[in-house]
Amino acid sequence: MSTEYDNTSLGDISVNNEVIKNISLKAATEVDEVHAIPQGRMGKLWNALTKKGPAGGVKLEFTDSTEVIITLRLMIKYGANIPDAAAAVQENVKKRVEHMTGLTVSEVVVKIIGMCAGEKMPLNEDLKSE
Repeated sequence: MSTEYDNTSLGDISVNNEVIKNISLKAATEVDEVHAIPQGRMGKLWNALTKKGPAGGVKLEFTDSTEVIITLRLMIKYGANIPDAAAAVQENVKKRVEHMTGLTVSEVVVKIIGMCAGEKMPLNEDLKSE
């Protein structure tokens, strides 16, 4: 599914919803305490169980053609202040998506689904057991 923009004199413009999801996920993980669901073996298992793709932790709900509600399912680092980190995610996601797509983000819903210890987990590499 794609978001359609007004036609320009040079032709149509559309942005695939997966692009908007990926912008949202990248913006969320720019907050130090926040982790995406990893895309290594563990992430592949999660995606298989939930039947979702790499940006499966992001849901878009369009209230009209230019306004969107974004819901993110994220993990947080142990010891982080959850309300502060979630608020930082909301602000950063709204700012990035609106700047890059021209859409209006009416709401950013953050659902913390897990906790992890240590450094950020790689998004596209297999997790190594120690």
